[in-house]
Amino acid sequence: MPCRSWNRGYVKRKVAGLNEVYLQVANQIPDDIEAKINPAACISCHTGSTKIPEAKNILLTSGELAPMLPHKEQLQNNISCLDCHQNMGHSKTTQT
Repeated sequence: MPCRSWNRGYVKRKVAGLNEVYLQVANQIPDDIEAKINPAACISCHTGSTKIPEAKNILLTSGELAPMLPHKEQLQNNISCLDCHQNMGHSKTTQT
């Protein structure tokens, strides 16, 4: 019985992953690898997610979980997180 949660994007990403495995095994890794990050993934956790309650919340203006600078304008104008946070990422350790 096929998994109902499969969609075209899921299958497309898995096929792309197989291509990445092939390039690794064949030692044909491109020099200009660039991460493709969807800002919606950032927003899903950084707007008060119950899955990750300790994440900074860009909707807050004060408090421990509020960002150092307000993000109201960025949210209203649909500005990508990557415009300011191009080197941001998460490691397996907790970030402060």
